[in-house]
Amino acid sequence: MQHGLATLLRGGVTLHVGEANPSKEAFMKLDSYQQSTSIEFYKSLRIEQE
Repeated sequence: MQHGLATLLRGGVTLHVGEANPSKEAFMKLDSYQQSTSIEFYKSLRIEQE
């Protein structure tokens, strides 16, 4: 995604290191259902165009 290493949201989350590592670790502790519902939520987010 950001650096072209991940093409899916799940990969984008799990490849993060450094400053984003606590978020990645929290995501990895979720069960597969919770991870999937989180991904669906991320996909629903939109930036409004002016």
